[in-house]
Amino acid sequence: MFTTIRSGVPGTDMPPTNLPDDQTWRLVAFVRDLSAPAYESKLSGDTDAGATIFFGKGGCAGCHMIRGRGGFLGPDLTDAGALHTVPQLREALLKPSARIADGYQGVTATTADGAKISGVARNNDDFSIQILDTKGDLHLLSKAKLRDVVFQKNSLMPEDYGRRLTAEEIANVLAFLGHQSVRPPGERGMESRSRGRR
Repeated sequence: MFTTIRSGVPGTDMPPTNLPDDQTWRLVAFVRDLSAPAYESKLSGDTDAGATIFFGKGGCAGCHMIRGRGGFLGPDLTDAGALHTVPQLREALLKPSARIADGYQGVTATTADGAKISGVARNNDDFSIQILDTKGDLHLLSKAKLRDVVFQKNSLMPEDYGRRLTAEEIANVLAFLGHQSVRPPGERGMESRSRGRR
């Protein structure tokens, strides 16, 4: 990447640069952090303090699970640092409605007798819908027996973490999430390469 930035790409719109080496390396680090898994990025926050916020003040564990601890309504974040970049984690925390993960759209179904079942829609077609509720119970419902089904346009996740948490607390939560990995990403690549050789 250093050479590409320094020399440009002949035949394209990317010209060579005359940046000093230290500035070029900083640019390499910046670009790499945009695409590297958060687990491989250097994050300034305190992971222990982030864990305290995640399982306490932030209320994140009410919906998200890490290593079997937490709720069911949000995506499992046990592997969040290996599967997402730092910008993706930041957006998910501060702008949750920008991109709602598949299978986690909020929904409320009303039965013919007026009972309401709320949670996230796991499967949905013209004839039935499956709703996972806050207790982790999965409801398979026939649409012919429902009065209505209303989907939430926004994420179920609070939109106010940017106001509710300080900049330091946000950095700590991101450091904690970025540290979550079942296996270090380098080991994943080694495992897939060894499978390919069999």
